[in-house]
Amino acid sequence: MYSRIISVKDLMSRGYHFWVPCYQRAYTWSEDNCEVLFNDMTQLVEQLQNHHEINASHFLGSIVVQKEGSNLQVIDGQQRLVTLYLFYKAFVDIAEQREVNERALAGEVSSKILGKEPPFSLSVDDNHNLVELCKGKEPDSLLTQNYNYFYSVLDETEDLMLTELYKITQHLELVELVIEPENGDDPQLIFESLNAKGEPLTNWDKIRNLALMNIPVNDLERCYQDYWINIDHCAQKGSWVGHPMADDPDSLIFYYLEVKLSKEVDGDHIYNEFKQYCLSYQGTKEEMLNDILGYAKLYEQISSYNYNPEHVNDLTPQLQTEINQTLRNLLFVRNFSWDWFWEWIPFGMQCMKLHGENKLSAKELLDILKLLDSYLVRCWFYFMNKKWFNELFSCLYKAVDSEKSDRSLLDRVKLILNAKEGDMPMGDMPFDDNIVEAVSTYDLYYPRQKLHRPMLMYVLARLEESFEDQDKRFDIYQALIDNTYSIEHVMPQTLNDDWRNELGSDDADNVHSLWLNRIANMTLLPSSDNISLSNESFAVKCSASNGYKNSALKLNRDIAQQNDHWNENALKTRNKVLLNKVLELWPYPVVQSDR
Repeated sequence: MYSRIISVKDLMSRGYHFWVPCYQRAYTWSEDNCEVLFNDMTQLVEQLQNHHEINASHFLGSIVVQKEGSNLQVIDGQQRLVTLYLFYKAFVDIAEQREVNERALAGEVSSKILGKEPPFSLSVDDNHNLVELCKGKEPDSLLTQNYNYFYSVLDETEDLMLTELYKITQHLELVELVIEPENGDDPQLIFESLNAKGEPLTNWDKIRNLALMNIPVNDLERCYQDYWINIDHCAQKGSWVGHPMADDPDSLIFYYLEVKLSKEVDGDHIYNEFKQYCLSYQGTKEEMLNDILGYAKLYEQISSYNYNPEHVNDLTPQLQTEINQTLRNLLFVRNFSWDWFWEWIPFGMQCMKLHGENKLSAKELLDILKLLDSYLVRCWFYFMNKKWFNELFSCLYKAVDSEKSDRSLLDRVKLILNAKEGDMPMGDMPFDDNIVEAVSTYDLYYPRQKLHRPMLMYVLARLEESFEDQDKRFDIYQALIDNTYSIEHVMPQTLNDDWRNELGSDDADNVHSLWLNRIANMTLLPSSDNISLSNESFAVKCSASNGYKNSALKLNRDIAQQNDHWNENALKTRNKVLLNKVLELWPYPVVQSDR
């Protein structure tokens, strides 16, 4: 690598074509950036006018380029170069309207700097907009906005100042760093170092640049279009299920690395983790991009709960519907629960990939996804916020790759999740007795665990869906996403005289203390109705126009239709009904005995 100081005027008039690789981010400079640049220029003009000479050059920053024949590949400096070109374009358009001297100057700038066509190859949209701008059109873009800024401020300058503005561009200087990969220069390291000091790139920007950098020029555009555009599309669509420690949409890369490395990945330093993976990758960049794209498609299918693999022949419409419903359920578990419940996603991607390769049946895939749902919900009921979840799921990742076992993958997953001791991490899945205890005695409304209450809303939603006929179901899941429903205590949190009589005045406080926050006393209501019904009597809660009898939810209609009073007997009866349904929805798996 070598460097040299060069004036803006000389840089732009050398006749090189500036090629910005397709993977770099688009033009982003704002009018504020242009104003700073123009103010620097006018300060030099004032110095020239006051002293009749310029004492020193003005440093604008640096650009990093790599020679490719008659092209200069711009590694860093795109924003600055394009903005300077917009300045010269506006300068010519203003000067052509002035006196003879200025018009002659416009011709010189136009021939030496602007050329017949813009000397840039930018991103597809930016390239189109710049060409249109040079044809006298005004496409809706930052390029147009910044050109109009320069045109406006130059239009207000006097003729003499126009001439002097052109003169001082000889004193606006850049450091041009020319990298030479053939001599061991690493474009990515140089790029990272320079961008650490400028406008920060997102993790996703840096991941994209790293994934595409050093691909041969002749293949770069094809790889960008065939792979990265599709990867980015899938990642953006799936970003709402992103990992809590990672910036979206780079959660996709987080999950990808969890699968490929079969170990815990540091989500706070996802770019560095990906960089190390790239350095150790044995194949070509195109092979890696193709592999990432395969997982990206699975990630999108998970996020939209629309599993639709190619080249499989055992996915019946019924199985596909059930798989998509289970993916939806697991996504709600992920987004309505503790942070560590995201761990199922990489493992789910692995299993979906196996089915797509015809190495796992559709029925086995469905059973594994349902098993994960049962495991996570049972852990939630029993307050098992496990610190060893990463280790547990790493063991599941490895189970996918195990070819020595004579057990099916489903049985291996059951064994890992059920493990109580021994060599495997303790999945320690709660037994039915544990769930009976949790449903019947636990305070599920005020536990210490983070985000516990939203998960309770999910459980109530699943119960509602299971009780209602499919053709009559209200879309309670969308209501939860829209945050329009909330948890309703049938017996209110504060007792009044009506409720003391309802419970039995002699034992009201004891019943209230025991049953208030158990699931038998809870349901879901529109938040506005929840507020208006609040401490009303049981009779009013049932009969009001917005009450239980007229509710869109069968959970609430059943409370009104099956109970004349809400007392301990009613609570015990509902507890039994809900408990049986919980055990049915989230069953404990049966592991086949050793063969």
